[in-house]
Amino acid sequence: MRKLAYFSFAFAGAIAVWKTIGIHIWFLAALLVAAFLCFRLKDAARLRAILIVTGILAGLLWGTVYAAFTYTPAERLDGASGTYAFTVTAYPKENEYGTYIRTSLKQEGAQNITTRLYLTGDYTDLEPGDILTVSASLSLADSIYGEDTDYYTADGVYLKAYADGAPSVSRTDAAMRIRYLPLKAARALQAKIKEIFPEDTAGFALAIVTGDKSLLNDDVNTNLRMSGVSHIIAVSGMHVSFLVSLFMLLVGRRRRYALCCLPVIVFFMAMVGFTPSVVRAGIMAAFVLLAPALRRESDTLTSMSAALLVLLAANPYAIAGVSLQLSFAAVLGLALFSGRLNGWFKRVFSAIPFYEKKPVKRLLNFIAASLATTLAALVFTTPLTAFHFSYISVYAPLSNLLIVWAASIVFCGVIVITIVGFLLTPLGAILAAALSWLIRCIQGVSGLIAGLPGALLYTLGIYIQIWLVTTYAVLAVFLITPGKRRPLIPLSACITLFCLCFFLGIFEADTTELEVTVLDVGQGQSVYMNVGGSSILVDCGSETGKSAGEIAAKYMFGESVYSLDLLILTHFHRDHVSGVTDLMDRMKIETLVIPEPADDEAGYGAAIIAKAEDLGIDICYVTENMVFSLQTGEVCVTAPVGRWTQNEMGLTILGAIGGYEALITGDMGAGMERRLIQLTDLPDIEILVVGHHGSRYSTSAELLDAVTPEVAIISVGSGNSYGHPADETLARLAEYGMDIYRTDDSGTVTVRVSN
Repeated sequence: MRKLAYFSFAFAGAIAVWKTIGIHIWFLAALLVAAFLCFRLKDAARLRAILIVTGILAGLLWGTVYAAFTYTPAERLDGASGTYAFTVTAYPKENEYGTYIRTSLKQEGAQNITTRLYLTGDYTDLEPGDILTVSASLSLADSIYGEDTDYYTADGVYLKAYADGAPSVSRTDAAMRIRYLPLKAARALQAKIKEIFPEDTAGFALAIVTGDKSLLNDDVNTNLRMSGVSHIIAVSGMHVSFLVSLFMLLVGRRRRYALCCLPVIVFFMAMVGFTPSVVRAGIMAAFVLLAPALRRESDTLTSMSAALLVLLAANPYAIAGVSLQLSFAAVLGLALFSGRLNGWFKRVFSAIPFYEKKPVKRLLNFIAASLATTLAALVFTTPLTAFHFSYISVYAPLSNLLIVWAASIVFCGVIVITIVGFLLTPLGAILAAALSWLIRCIQGVSGLIAGLPGALLYTLGIYIQIWLVTTYAVLAVFLITPGKRRPLIPLSACITLFCLCFFLGIFEADTTELEVTVLDVGQGQSVYMNVGGSSILVDCGSETGKSAGEIAAKYMFGESVYSLDLLILTHFHRDHVSGVTDLMDRMKIETLVIPEPADDEAGYGAAIIAKAEDLGIDICYVTENMVFSLQTGEVCVTAPVGRWTQNEMGLTILGAIGGYEALITGDMGAGMERRLIQLTDLPDIEILVVGHHGSRYSTSAELLDAVTPEVAIISVGSGNSYGHPADETLARLAEYGMDIYRTDDSGTVTVRVSN
C-alpha cells in the first residue's frame, strides 16, 4: 500500500467519525497523544503513522470547514420563504405532483446552495442553465416525509424549495451553457435510443447506458433486482470498464491512444452526473492509463483511496451515500479476494476430465473468473445490502455468470448503434432491432432466476441475522488462521447453520398463538397477524412514498412466511391499499377479502380486483359478517356498518385465538364505532390497532369502554399534515391505562403471545 492510501483512508475514516458522532474533546486529545507517539517510531512505521494522523486531522478539519460554508448557510434558510432565483443544473423530472429540478439557489455575497426545486405543473421543457425566479418556501433537505435521511445531503443537495405559483424564466447566453454540454449529449442520446430501439427494449437500453430507468418496465426492474444483477442498469464502475474496453477496441492499445481515453471517461462521468461509483471508477481507470506514461505500477488500493479522497473532498456528506459505500465495498472485495478465489476455482476445475482441452479450459477459466469476481464483490457488499435494503439475492453468482458478459455487449452495442443512428437513423434502427434480441434474453434470464424459490433472502428475521453475523465471523477466523486452510469445512458449517436458522424461523412462526405487527409504512396502514400459525395481512398502503408492498413482503419473508392465507382490505383509500398489487407480485395469496368497491374514483379497487383475477386469487366480497376458521383460531370480519363514504363502508377485523383478541377498525369514525358496538358483540381485547391513524374523530370512549384493550398501536407517519395522532386521542388512550406505541416513534411494532 502506498503513501497516498494511508492518508486517504485515514481521511475517509475521520469523515465517517465526523458525520456519525461529531468531534469530541476526548477524541482530539487521543489524536494529539497519537501524534506525539508517532515521532517515537522508526523509519517507515513513523512515516505511515504520521500520514494516518495527518489524514485524520485533515478529515476532521475539512468536514467542519465544509459544513460551515455549505450546510450552515442552508440551515439559516430553513423555514424561510420569499422570492428567489434558481439556476437549473440538470434536466427536470416528473412525479405525480408536478416537476422537480436540481438547481443552484443564488445568494447575494454568499456561496450558492444546491437545492431541489418542486414546481406544480409540467416544466420538463426547461434546460440546464435556465434561471428561474419564483416565490418559494425553503426547508432543509434532511428528511423525506418527516423521517430523517442522508439521501439528499449525500448527493450534495442541502435545501428543498416548494414553489408557490409559476416561475419566470430567463435564458443564459450560449457561452454559459457550454458547461452543460455533457448533459445535453446525454439528453440527445436518450432521445435517439427511444427513437431507434423497440418499445420493449428501449427502457433497458436507456438504463444500461445512462442509468435513466424512466422507460424501464417495472417487472423487468424487479426481476433484475431479485436476481442480483440490478447493478447492470445502475451506471457504475463496471460501465466505465466497458467504455474503456470499447475505446481500446476501436482505437488500439498503443500508449498515446490510451491517454486519449481520459477525456472520454471524464465526458461520460459528466453525462451521468458524476455519481460516486462512476467517479471512483473513472479515477481508478485514469491511474491505470497513466501508470505506463509515468513509469509507475498501478496499485488498486492506492487508486481506490485517491478516488475516495476526491469524492469526500468534493462533498464529505457523500460518506453516508449507499452508492458510494457499495461501490468501494465491491472494489475492496475484488482487490483482496478475487485473485485467491480465481486460483482456488481453477484448482478445483483442473480435476474435471478434459480440462486440458482448449475449449473446455477456456470455458472453465471464464466460469472461474466470473464466479471469483462476483463472490469477491459480494464479500463486503452483502452486509451493506442487508443493512440498507434488508435482503440478499441468493442467486447473484449464477445471475452474474449468465448475464454480465451479455450486458457488456449490450452496453457497447447501444453506444455504437446510437452513434450510427445519429448518422443514419434507418440503419441504426435495424442494428437496434438485432441487439434487442440479446436484451430480451437478458430480461428473460433475469425473470427466470427471479422466479426461482427464495430468490431474495430477507434479513429482518433474528435467525437470519444470527446466521449472517456468524458466517462473517467464520470467514474472519478462516482468513486469519495460519497454515493450510480447508475452505469446505467452514463452508459446510455455514450452510448447516443457515438450514438450522431457516427452520427455526418457520418453527417459531408455527408455534406463535397470536402476533400483531403494525408495519412502519409511513402515513398509511399495513398490519400483519399470525393467528395460530395462519398468516393474515390487513391493508397494505401508504401515501408518503414508501413501498408498502415491499415493506410487508420483507417483513413476512424475514419471519419465514412465504404465503398469505388471507389478505383483508378494510377499504380502498390509497393509504390502505397502494402497495397491494406490488405485494401480489411478490408472494402467494390464497384469499382476498374486500368490501364492495364504492366511491372508487382513484381506481384502486378495480386495479386490485383485476390483478387478483389474473393471478387466480380467490376473492371474497363481505356483505355480511363472516368468520374465517383457521388452523387453531379464527378471524371475524364485520361487514360495513355505514353507507356514505369509504371510511364508513370499511371492514372491521377481529383476530382471536385461545382467549386473546386483536381488533382493527380501519378508518372508522366515532359514529360508526357506536353502530359497530350496537350491531356486534365485541369481546374484551388485548390489542387495538387505533382507528384512522389516531384521528381525533376515531377511537371513541364508547369503543374503549366496550373492548377495554391493554395495548394500543398507532400506524402513523412522521410529520404528517393531518395532525395524527391527535392530542385528544392520545389523552383518551392514556386515561384507560393502556400501553401506547406509535410507528412514527418506534418503527414497526410487534406484540406477540406464544405458547
